[in-house]
Amino acid sequence: GAEKEYWRGAELARQSGGSIAGLWAELYRFRLLAERQPADVVAAMMPDLRRKVLRSGDRSVLAYLHMCIVVFEGQRGRLEEAQRHCGIVEAHLASVHNYSLHCAHQLNKGCIYFLDGNLVAAKEAFDEALRLVDRTGDPLVRARITTNLAHVHLETGDLPLARSLLHKTLQSPSFKNLG
Repeated sequence: GAEKEYWRGAELARQSGGSIAGLWAELYRFRLLAERQPADVVAAMMPDLRRKVLRSGDRSVLAYLHMCIVVFEGQRGRLEEAQRHCGIVEAHLASVHNYSLHCAHQLNKGCIYFLDGNLVAAKEAFDEALRLVDRTGDPLVRARITTNLAHVHLETGDLPLARSLLHKTLQSPSFKNLG
């Protein structure tokens, strides 16, 4: 599955001798591990990865590292730290023209706002992510956004809109093909 592909990517990264493509593979692996490994294991990986990312000087890579940290800190309940890293991501993305990264950032930011109880800001971030996903066309990301947006509407009491968003997601041909 996905984990096997990430490990394969990590091996290619090791063989690449520090290329940007190899660094991306390491970052994707880090992102996967950040969700599945104990916090101390993930935290121990960060210094080496940060050094490599900083050495690259690539704004997209820098932004993605901080996006991973947003997720990591959010999962640990450290929402202020996650929001601080959201600001760092935005600074790096200011000069990056990559709709997928901008979209993923808005999705992450919306989740952090939601966890912090700021439903208005969460909705704004998810709405922005929806506008951006139209440019990327990624059905899985669209499903994640609409599901999170439905959750916001559920929490604010707009049950018809929440139901409509979930129904639309579940009926999407791309969602049905994910299984």
